[in-house]
Parts: sequence; structure tokens; C-alpha cells
Amino acid sequence: VCLIFSFFIVEIQEALALDYSIISKNAKIVAALEKLDSINRRDVIAILYGRNATKKPIRVLFRDLAMYGYEDAEAITAPTKNNGLVIYISSEHRGASPECIACLIAHESQHHTFTNTRAEELRAWISETQAWMEFVKRK
Repeated sequence: VCLIFSFFIVEIQEALALDYSIISKNAKIVAALEKLDSINRRDVIAILYGRNATKKPIRVLFRDLAMYGYEDAEAITAPTKNNGLVIYISSEHRGASPECIACLIAHESQHHTFTNTRAEELRAWISETQAWMEFVKRK
């Protein structure tokens, strides 16, 4: 009975695992998204899946931000041609830990409203800091 019960628990956990391919196909970014889920930052995951101002999923990609005139930026949130959003993380961070990338994603996810207010930037910094503090607490 225990063996059968254990089998069903594993099956249920796999069924509940999120498919992040709609957000990113990059293994490092997917690992960062899994880290966000592991610290219960499902608010960030929900924004990325479409609970945002555009009602569309937000893609997350590594890019050379200098190409867009943001050579000093760590990451940016930008509109797409189809009225969606994309988060570009500086390609310089490809070697960063998944936790660091997760914190950048937590920050950038808050810029989905494009209000460009101090309140929006404060929300972004708080989101990033909360994620970082949770990672520090767990390690």
C-alpha cells in the first residue's frame, strides 16, 4: 500500500510541475523559474504566465543589451510587436546562479504596467529583495 501511495505522490507532483517552455526554453532561465517556484514566488510566475497588463505570457531571454542601447543594464522589460512583453537579461549573466537570475526576473516582472513611476520601481526592488532574502535564508 505504501509503495502504491508513493507512486501516486510522485505522479501527482510531476503532473503539477509547471511547463516553463512558454516563458523560456533556456535551461538556465528555466532553473531560475524553478527556484522562484521553490520559494513560493508564484506571484512572479503568474505575471509571467499572463496575469499582467497585457494578459499574455512574458518571454524571458538572454540578450546583449548593448544592441538595444542598454549596455549598463542588468535586465530590461520591453514591449513586443504583438503587444506583449519580453524580459531581456544581459547575456553577461549567463554564468550567474539560478538564484541571481531569479531575482532579476522577480524585479523585471514588476515592470509589466509600464507606468514608469517610483511606486513601480519600488515594487520591483522589493520583489527582487524579497526573493534574494528568501534564497539567503534557505542557504
